[in-house]
Amino acid sequence: MLIGIFNSKNVLLQFLLIAVVYISVFYFPINVLPNNGFNPLYGVLFNLIGNNQILARIVFVILVISPILLTQYFATLFGIIQRSHFHFLFFAPLLIFSNSMAWSITPVVVALLLLVVGIANLFQLNRVENPIALSSTALIFSISSLFYSLFIWNIFLIIIALIIFREFNLRELLMVIASFALPYVYVFSWYFIDDKIELMWNSFVESLFSFSINISFEGTYLQYVFVIFLAFFSLFIITSIILSLRNKLITIRAYLEFLIITFFFSILLLIFSGDNSSYHYFILQFLIAILYSIHLNEGKKNWIHESIVMLLVFNYMFNYYLMLNA
Repeated sequence: MLIGIFNSKNVLLQFLLIAVVYISVFYFPINVLPNNGFNPLYGVLFNLIGNNQILARIVFVILVISPILLTQYFATLFGIIQRSHFHFLFFAPLLIFSNSMAWSITPVVVALLLLVVGIANLFQLNRVENPIALSSTALIFSISSLFYSLFIWNIFLIIIALIIFREFNLRELLMVIASFALPYVYVFSWYFIDDKIELMWNSFVESLFSFSINISFEGTYLQYVFVIFLAFFSLFIITSIILSLRNKLITIRAYLEFLIITFFFSILLLIFSGDNSSYHYFILQFLIAILYSIHLNEGKKNWIHESIVMLLVFNYMFNYYLMLNA
């Protein structure tokens, strides 16, 4: 079956399946959603794309493909996934495009690329005593929050990384806060010059503390069923990874612990996501794809895993059919 193909040495067949999925992803017109909340850099991107469908498709391809390819590269680089395993390249689009709303350029999609780069930077803390990695990560996460305001809370992920990957240092924490604040100093200085600082400050505060969840899947009950399935699926994967941690190298164990914390932290952000709730699932499904690929990397493959993969394929094809007939 499908997992069996990805366990074989037939790389050509594996990449043929991956190519079919990726080609199908970019068949439909791409929507560019307007800015919603305090996302100033996304507003600039939205105005840049305008109604240019060709430019929108090019930007969409870059924003979606880049984090998937980078994650595959970083996962093998840091030893989380074996170099011969390409499960993630196949599962990621199946999961993140499990509903039609994923075919849109949103603040979440832009911020995901920066999140992947930032996490890879944090993983370097396990290898080198380089404060530049911390400063650059804080800067990357800060810029990502200017595309998607909720990502401002990702500064806590840097603090968690400091605790997991090295001995906590107050000087480094202050350096992180200063680097994270720098882009906001520039942005609000511009708003001050443009006499919009009060208006934009209120928008900024409101976007961070609007404790609400607004989830809609266009009235498709199967989407809600799929979300429930993903919840139990995620619990199964995370439980399995946690139980296997004691058999891992200390370095790999630290990476996996951080990824699991990142997943639960992303779930927590749903509380603040408001109108972006439906699109925030893009992040969660991306992380689920990573965790499932790690789970399969451990060699635990049976009929249950084959059934799960076939369910993911069926759900993807069903949503694809709905879009064709919309």
